[in-house]
Amino acid sequence: MRLLYEEHITYWVSEKDAGQSNAINKGFERATGDILAWLNSDDMYLPGALFYMAHQIENLNNFGIYYANCVHIKNKGTELKSYGSDVERYSKFNLEMFDYIIQPSSFWTKATWLMLGPLREDIHFGFDWEWFLRAKKNSVQFYPGSKAISVYRIHEQHKSGTGGKLRRQELLEIYKHYNSKYSALLELLVDETLTMWTFKSRLFVKLLFLLNRNASFGAMLKFFKYKKYSMYSIEEVQLVSYML
Repeated sequence: MRLLYEEHITYWVSEKDAGQSNAINKGFERATGDILAWLNSDDMYLPGALFYMAHQIENLNNFGIYYANCVHIKNKGTELKSYGSDVERYSKFNLEMFDYIIQPSSFWTKATWLMLGPLREDIHFGFDWEWFLRAKKNSVQFYPGSKAISVYRIHEQHKSGTGGKLRRQELLEIYKHYNSKYSALLELLVDETLTMWTFKSRLFVKLLFLLNRNASFGAMLKFFKYKKYSMYSIEEVQLVSYML
């Protein structure tokens, strides 16, 4: 990167930091533009992404978070899959329920960043979601868009996929802070996923598949464990399960 782009970059530094959120915060301390975003090394912008987002933000609220769709590429061994997103559809749900904002496709104004403050550096996995929740709590407006503007790569060393127990604990703490109802649901779902591949559970999944091939994970749990999940809708169970 240094050899290819150094003449086009105002400033760059390679040094030890206190984690990803700390490194991102240090970058934003030097940012001088009116529109901010960050892009991880796994991900990339699609052609025209910056022009599209600049147009979306132009003449709109000075305090706002703007986000759009993304192409997900999942790489496991020799298997490669791709799929899209639909953030406009999911934006009707509570952000406290699950994080439907895809980070590489999100931008915000400098005024929003200055008002909310930096990312929490004690969080290593869900710091972007926590920051978005903080924005919502402070009445910042969210503006979804339909265009796919980034590529999000998921692979065997992907940070979220390898977070394990620490990632689940951090997400649980975020849920507890912003919506305790869903923190309780996440704890139930963690128990389900930890025992998902026992012999009994494999039979359960196969039976469900035979009964209804279109049944969601949430529908399955509500049907077979109704009492345990009685206070939650199928939709709530399904959407919170996406966080695992």
